[in-house]
Amino acid sequence: MLIEIQNFSRCLKTVLMTLVLLSGALSTGCSSTPRATGDVDARQAQLNDGYALLYDFVDQNKGVGTLLVIKSTPEPTAILVREIAKASAEAATKLKAFAKQDPALGYDQTGLPEVETASRKAISSATASALLTSSGEAFERQLLLSQIEGTNYGASLARVLIEYDDNPDRREWLKETADRFASLHQRAVERLAPVNETPNTE
Repeated sequence: MLIEIQNFSRCLKTVLMTLVLLSGALSTGCSSTPRATGDVDARQAQLNDGYALLYDFVDQNKGVGTLLVIKSTPEPTAILVREIAKASAEAATKLKAFAKQDPALGYDQTGLPEVETASRKAISSATASALLTSSGEAFERQLLLSQIEGTNYGASLARVLIEYDDNPDRREWLKETADRFASLHQRAVERLAPVNETPNTE
């Protein structure tokens, strides 16, 4: 019994940490990945800002599956959310590899105005709070809505970055990533439809 309580405690801490991370999603870039030193031209700066936004999104969103440790959803939704988390985790790993291969590529600044960053944090914090306090169909609906927005953002950002990046390997990966998140976005939209048709009895 003691072991089970300890295991649950560890899981709960993981979920709470995920909610904290979600509250910062789509805000500032992460500081763990080094940015290129020295002067960079305007195009490189824009490229770095775009990659920083993409990295920040996938790095935060990769933990969304841990919400299912303390919250339950129908299996089709749970499977989809885990796939989105996996796609995000794999994208974060690939982006780290890109930064190591190219010293000019850095993710520590997004180039967003302070007001925009604060607004994104407020929205994300509200979303995390709604996920934590809801349950049943309300939780499933809120979770799907957050992932519909997130996957659309990830797919759109990857497509835009293709226009700014001349590296053929990264361009190919961006296209694959955009297509992958677009597919996950469509599946989330389709999954939400029957959930919205179900009366909320809570």
